[in-house]
Amino acid sequence: MAGANNKGFAMIGPIKRTCIQQTGPFLILCLFAVLVSSCAIQPISGETANAQPSVFSMPARIQIALAHSPSGTADLQWSAMSHTLMVTIAVTGLAPKSTHLAHIHTGTCRSLGQIVSTLNPLVADAHGVGMSITMIGNVMAGIPTGRWRINIHNGPTFATGLDARPIACGTIAGVRTTTREVQSAHVILASTISPDENVHGMAQVQRMDQTITVTLSLSGLVPKSMHMAHIHAGTCAAQGPVLFPLQAVVADALGNAMVVTRITGHTLLPQQWYVNVHEAATIAAMMTPQGFLPIACGDGSSLS
Repeated sequence: MAGANNKGFAMIGPIKRTCIQQTGPFLILCLFAVLVSSCAIQPISGETANAQPSVFSMPARIQIALAHSPSGTADLQWSAMSHTLMVTIAVTGLAPKSTHLAHIHTGTCRSLGQIVSTLNPLVADAHGVGMSITMIGNVMAGIPTGRWRINIHNGPTFATGLDARPIACGTIAGVRTTTREVQSAHVILASTISPDENVHGMAQVQRMDQTITVTLSLSGLVPKSMHMAHIHAGTCAAQGPVLFPLQAVVADALGNAMVVTRITGHTLLPQQWYVNVHEAATIAAMMTPQGFLPIACGDGSSLS
């Protein structure tokens, strides 16, 4: 084990230099990486992860549904008098402090068409909650039902495929066709057909003696891809700091994965916590909002 500890300490210098370049939640994550490396607690196959105690004793077994993240809503309101369209978007499960392009498109969420309107970017707060309000003028014919889509992208530009990736999409439907009255529409923003953007599964969390065992079962991943995963304090809708690192999620050739992590020495968790699977395969990749992106999330609770 001395070799493992020396290896961990050898990593501290490069990681610290990386941390100097980070701010906000990514600085916290980076410093957490230093702690993980220095203590050699990041789990590998067949080993266990040491963890810090918290304040609630969790139930003996919890089943948690892991669903696509991020998600949210868009509300549209069109004025027949001024011919203006107001679009309000609210999304949770974004990378903290991230910025995301948003558009109204023609086509479908499976096959997006041309951009009809560029919306103001979503800017997420420290908990991954993003908001955007856009006023669009000269919309003469109102809201065309079933022909427009709201699309949220993973980054602030189209610089890379990961930046441009659609991470949440919804169809504008159920609009009254008259152009003599106020029109409104409520849109659910959910999963897309982009890589890793329709991931779902289960997390089974068991407590026995002084060990917490976390089993993740996932499908819909990019085949042969790898993803960081953690237990965090907070909820999927109001994200918080990492409590425990979990085994890296590695997908098979069909995009399915199962991974088990044993956290020894503690059976305590905060009242609110959640399991989060990220896009990134490494700690270094998670230092960017695009890599930190949650792709599957599920809320747990320490209250039985």
